[in-house]
Amino acid sequence: MKMSVFYQTLSRILSMQHEIRIHQEEILRHQKLFLENLKGCFSSEPQDLLHLPKYLQTTALALQNPAKPKSAIEIAKITGKARAVESHYLNILVGMRKAIKWREGQRILFSPLKSMEAKE
Repeated sequence: MKMSVFYQTLSRILSMQHEIRIHQEEILRHQKLFLENLKGCFSSEPQDLLHLPKYLQTTALALQNPAKPKSAIEIAKITGKARAVESHYLNILVGMRKAIKWREGQRILFSPLKSMEAKE
């Protein structure tokens, strides 16, 4: 009798875990779609970059290609600045709504926002 209750409980737990995994996969799918819609590039209008402080302009230019999100290490290799400095600058751009960041496994990636979305 006790084994039967144990197996019923175990079955319910496994069923709940399965449902949770399905919901997590659905959430990840929606997050990826959301991020794909946000990815874009800085406007080609010079005033968009000129309104940024000089130290952020080089970081923003290094982030230009929206098709390939970059980590702070990759941006640092382009600009020649320290990774910690670039990480700080990238987080400032995220705070200014000029870029987005997200985690893929161990890596934190950055991509520019479209200028229209960044202004909203």
